[in-house]
Amino acid sequence: MNTTFFDNDNLIGKTFLHKHENDGTIHRAEVIKRIETADDVADQYLVKIGEDRDEVLNYNTVIDSLNKQIERELNNQESVYSFKNTLEHRNKGSSYEVLVEWECGKQHGSHWP
Repeated sequence: MNTTFFDNDNLIGKTFLHKHENDGTIHRAEVIKRIETADDVADQYLVKIGEDRDEVLNYNTVIDSLNKQIERELNNQESVYSFKNTLEHRNKGSSYEVLVEWECGKQHGSHWP
């Protein structure tokens, strides 16, 4: 596996898929902020996991997760397309139209007045 190097402060805002160890569910995780430690040796980060959970993860865990995410994307081991946000939606008869923002920043769907 190739290793990508990140500056400690450049981790803020990075996202990756995080597998919950107890039940195996996978959630989108986002690095929210760097936590200063008393000894200033071990870097820790506040990470938002899914919509309702925060965890403190150390630097190595965050970097390993980011590198695994990059490796999966480069090798296309999983044909999964992840969206980051639902921008708009509406009911149109018996179906729905949805405008989504993909993880890469592109938008897909219908624009309507």
